[in-house]
Amino acid sequence: MKKHVLLLLLFTFSFSVSSFTQVFNVTKGHIVLTNGDTLRGMLKDRTNIGREVAIQVAGESDFTNYTIDQVRSVFYDDGYYFTPVPSENRFLLCLAEGPMSLYKYQDYYLVQKKGGKPVKLERLYPSEAKDRELKEDNRYKGLLKALLADCAKAQKKVDEVPFNDRRLTDLVESYNHCIDPTQRSKTYRTSSKIRIRKGVRAGVAFNKSRYNDRDDGTINSRRTVDLSPSTTFTGGIWANFSYREKISIQTELLYMRKAGTYSGKISGIYDIAYDFDQSWLQVPFCLHLTLPLTKFRPFLYAGPQIGFALKSKGSINFLNYVTVVEPRTFDLGYRGGAGLEFRFNAKNSVFLEYIYESTYVANKITSPNGNTKNFTHHVSARFAF
Repeated sequence: MKKHVLLLLLFTFSFSVSSFTQVFNVTKGHIVLTNGDTLRGMLKDRTNIGREVAIQVAGESDFTNYTIDQVRSVFYDDGYYFTPVPSENRFLLCLAEGPMSLYKYQDYYLVQKKGGKPVKLERLYPSEAKDRELKEDNRYKGLLKALLADCAKAQKKVDEVPFNDRRLTDLVESYNHCIDPTQRSKTYRTSSKIRIRKGVRAGVAFNKSRYNDRDDGTINSRRTVDLSPSTTFTGGIWANFSYREKISIQTELLYMRKAGTYSGKISGIYDIAYDFDQSWLQVPFCLHLTLPLTKFRPFLYAGPQIGFALKSKGSINFLNYVTVVEPRTFDLGYRGGAGLEFRFNAKNSVFLEYIYESTYVANKITSPNGNTKNFTHHVSARFAF
């Protein structure tokens, strides 16, 4: 059973990664058409934006493509702004606008003064060797110095400016302020911060344990019994760390009680009575995939978890010998789950979810190879504040 569940989770997880990147990689935003109309809805993956942009307008079921001849600007709600650049015949990421504008595409930038031609800034150039291998150099700084010749203050900063979005945007912003102090330069800084959401969890856990004992005698057999299931409360706190809405890492600090009893035959021959009752502090680390729709957002996740036993007691009566169960004080298991987020706003949400996990709770009961494994099904709610 556990293998089937694990395989199902792995298959669902891998399928979902593919689906998310190919089909569901969408972000809220809007586009402004050349006639002045604004269309709001879901925009397809910005990493694939070229001569066209695809938008699913609110209330419609299909995406519609618009070309650079039809669109004036494209805004993604996570801070990215694209504009058509005729010289490149495609949409480019816009980082700054004003007397001088700064655009980016893949590994190069375009700088353009109002009324002037765009100048390409590159970091890699073909070497003069026969193989023409690409090499890094700083000739982009010479181009910038020539472009900023009418502002000595900004020109002096060029030598200290590395080839990256933030510092080049700062330089262009400084130049624009120098040329026209009365007009505020427009900059579009993409969010590079990790977003943290946190909250509490409460739910019900359905535990079922299985006792396995390998016989070390001449008979090479494996003895297995299923203990009676138990229903317990689970709860704790969680924190989710995301750089993008779709993919995130989540860790939690959870309390879990696990218990089970069995009285009867094992291998159809031996009488056995077994019980245990444990309290655990569990810390999962899971990769989350979320489909960022509007208010209702399905998600799934999987990952490892570690556990620390807070309290443990139990005993086993086997062949009329009563033995105290040797508990595990530390455990490494795995968990996976899926659910639906009901988002009220950017900060407040309710998550309803199902979780499956597998851990060991005891070992070395009647032989060096004996163990008790626990399988848990959770139904719980999380709250983000």
